[in-house]
Amino acid sequence: ITVMFWVRTNKVMKDMWADRQAVVGKHYLEYEVGIYMQGQIHTYTKNPAGAPDAYDEGIMVSMAGKLPTKEADWELNKWYHIAWTLDKQKEVAYVNGIRLGEHTKANEGTKPGLHTLDIGRRQGGGIPLSGAVDEVAIFNVALGEDDIKLAAEKSLKSGGLAVSPLRKLTTTWANIKR
Repeated sequence: ITVMFWVRTNKVMKDMWADRQAVVGKHYLEYEVGIYMQGQIHTYTKNPAGAPDAYDEGIMVSMAGKLPTKEADWELNKWYHIAWTLDKQKEVAYVNGIRLGEHTKANEGTKPGLHTLDIGRRQGGGIPLSGAVDEVAIFNVALGEDDIKLAAEKSLKSGGLAVSPLRKLTTTWANIKR
């Protein structure tokens, strides 16, 4: 799975747990990506092997000093491109196309459920985002680093991640008509 989006916050985060902000997710019992103080990204996923309410703590990684701009925390009202991938047990987090780190979680994958997709808050209204979100995209595959970087640099509307027209019926027909 890949979850990516643009986000900006207008909230100063001083407390790790009280000020955290859920950005995109289907409840922490399926998957959730949030931003935390000190430029951190944190995720939750469902523990497929556990009890109905069991979840895995995911990656907790900071962008501090890792971006070319060297900021240590989320700058207020500045847009950041965030991407998170999950492939079996391997989670990888990115900000602005830069790989921040990876984490091997306790259990493979996540278990799909019936939760709705929530943007800007946790399901039920908890830990809301103070700011804005744009260009949310969810893929059923873990995109590679080059694709993440392309999306961060050119955005999704550039068509960089589009399906290739090669061997598609309309392309084939157009070539035959020539």
